[in-house]
Order: sequence, then structure tokens, then C-alpha cells
Amino acid sequence: MSDVTFATNFLNITYVEGDLDHLASVRANPSIKLFEIKEAGGASVESRFMLRGAAGMSGNLTDAQAIAAQNKNGRHYRWQVPFGRTRGSFRIAYEDILASKLDDAAEAKALELEMEKGYAECGSKLVQLLFGRSGLAGGFGEYEETASGDYKSFSIRFSDPSDARNFQPGDNVVIAAGTGESAQSLVGDVGYVTDSDVEDGFIQVAALADPDTPANPGGWVDDTNYYVFNLGLHGNGAQSDVIVPLEAYLPASRANDTFLGVPRADSASLSGARLSTAEETSSIVVRGKRLITKMRSRYTDIAKLANKIVLNSEDFGTCDEDLTAQLQRSPAQKTEDGYMAITINTANGPTELISEPYKNKGSGFVLSPSALKLYSQLGGKLIDTVKPNGQVTRLMEGSNDLEVRTISAIATVIGAPFAHGRFATTG
Repeated sequence: MSDVTFATNFLNITYVEGDLDHLASVRANPSIKLFEIKEAGGASVESRFMLRGAAGMSGNLTDAQAIAAQNKNGRHYRWQVPFGRTRGSFRIAYEDILASKLDDAAEAKALELEMEKGYAECGSKLVQLLFGRSGLAGGFGEYEETASGDYKSFSIRFSDPSDARNFQPGDNVVIAAGTGESAQSLVGDVGYVTDSDVEDGFIQVAALADPDTPANPGGWVDDTNYYVFNLGLHGNGAQSDVIVPLEAYLPASRANDTFLGVPRADSASLSGARLSTAEETSSIVVRGKRLITKMRSRYTDIAKLANKIVLNSEDFGTCDEDLTAQLQRSPAQKTEDGYMAITINTANGPTELISEPYKNKGSGFVLSPSALKLYSQLGGKLIDTVKPNGQVTRLMEGSNDLEVRTISAIATVIGAPFAHGRFATTG
């Protein structure tokens, strides 16, 4: 990270250390470190796995050979994951930099800091796409045109209040009745976010033609539940422009579709390990330990000491409170690679609980990092800049502001789905 103190000595407008530190931490989000990042080319990545061993075993050689010769011996499957692409653009108010500079070094440093902030925002969006809900919706809730209580008029009131963190004032949003995992039509016109309230969990919207006045953007139906998307991420059922999130591999309930070439109707294991409804009781920690025990006994494809339990930060806080209440001292915690982790003992050895703000509330993921891969078409980079004529920045039309364009081309692969699991944290 840049030396912030050097820059703030010369600048007198908006460059504050706390803001930059926060954004830099988002850019270097520790949850990304759970994945191995690899370079790959082509249109897609193929990842093979099997439900059981490939060898035919029987009481006599003839039967063993017959088993081995069967087409589905070993239950071979293969993910065929396309490279999902996202494009980004951020704006740098260059005249503000010029107004604050005392010399060329300060100007260059200020520009560098603005670039850091822009890359940070692009990085945070990638984390949201990887750990967010399946289908790429940033939130789900009811559109209400009448103000009530702490809710403003013309607002989407999210079922999970933390969804509001995915939208900022100035964002363009679209709505639909579905998640975007299959072909769908958008409802109404594009909305402009005028207010985002992460405490009460809502965003207020306006029409693009008059972004200063909260209103129906056009065609939105009052008192109706919608999925909300950042413009350009609504999905149309095709996978070619979608960075596949973990939740798509680990759905809330067993899937019976064919997903990325794998017919998940063949086995519940192909939707990841999970607890039964009767088993999803007690505290979050107990549920996580129970799922890992079940994975060891029934799914078997789980490496020793290889688990991480990823939780929304508020669910993580609930775990911390539950454990603290049971002990005369705080539970064992450590800070590793930028995140706070609580270590618990499970049937698979010590397992870390990780706080990830972009993981949706209400469920936890049991992940085996050794099987998580992010393949990039961009020389192993998660984010790259578009460089026409070798220039990273370009002048925006009609102003002296600069624009930086970014691109990501990533295929998310998890290996054998039953090496990972999902459990509910509520109910």
C-alpha cells in the first residue's frame, strides 16, 4: 500500500488515512486467499471428480472386471465452467488533484491513491460475487412507495438488512422476479439509488431522468417482492458472462438440475454436504461441528485439517457470544492474514471460523481450501486494466476527469462438491 502520510502532507481535500486503510483492506480481502489463483486460457475450465473410487472390487475377478467395465464406474463427473466476465469503470476527479498539489510528486502520489481506491472497489465487487447469493442478485426485498417507521418512501426493504451494503448512493439498479439463474425479464426501468441504509436495511430509488427526487423509476409495482441487481449483473440464464458464486455450487436445498455439465439429480452429494432439517438445531458452532462430523462419516472426501467455516460477520459475532457465555474467558481467537478466526475442535481436527462480510447471513459454508481454484484468463490476475495505446487512464468526454476501465475473466472451480458443505445458521 502507498505511504498515506506522504500524500496527506501535501493534500488538503478528501484524502484521509482511515478511508484509504479501509478500502485497501477490502481490496486485499483475506477470503480471496482461500482460493488458489491459477492462469488458464480457452473458453472454459474442465474439472473432473468422482463420487467413489474407480476400481471395480468384488469377490472374484470376473465380477470385478464387469464392474470396472461399466460406463459409470467411479461415477465420473466433470464441471465445465465458463470464464465469467465483469467490466468496471471508475472516475478520478483530476481537477481536485490539481487544486491540491504543491509539486509534481504530490500530484503523482494523489493519483496513485485514487487508483488504489478504485481498484479496491472493483476488488470488493469480486468478493461480493464470489461469496454472495446465487444468481448474482445483490439483495431481495419488498418495494414500498409509502414511508413507514424508519423506512423511506420509494424504497426496497430487504428481507436481510445486510443486503443494503451491496448498493451505494449513485448506483444504477434493476429488479426482476427471479434470481437470474434462468432466463428472465427485468421489471420496469433502471433505478438510481439515492440512499442506502445498512442499519434498517433498505435503499431508496429515483428515476434516472431526475435522480435528485425519490420516485418510482418507472414500471416498478408497489408492495411487490423483487430481486435487486447492480445494472449489468442481472443475468439471463446464460453462464458465459457470470462469475460463478460458491452458493451456486452449494444451494440451500438439493438441486436436481444439470449445472455446468453435472446432472445433480444423480446424487444429493452433487449439491454439497448438508444437514437434515432435524439436524439443523442448536448453536451455529454445534451445527458446523455436526456437519463436519457427517462429512467425515458419510461423504469421506474431506482432507484432514482442511476445513474453514465461512460465516457472515454478524453470524460470526453470534458464535463468539455463544462461546464466551460458555467459558470463563474468551474463546481462542487469532488474527491471520487480515481476518479474525475462532478455532474449534471438530471430528476433522481444529477448524477455523472466519468472518466474511460479503457472505450472506442465514447460512454458513464449510470449505476445503485445497479444492478451491480461481482460474484467470488475464495472466493470473483477478483484475486487470484496459490499456488502449498503453495508457491506463483516459479523459472522459466533456470533462477533465479521468476514467480507468477494468476487466475480470474468472472461472470458479470447487472440485468435488461434497468436499464442501452448507448449513443454516437460523431456525
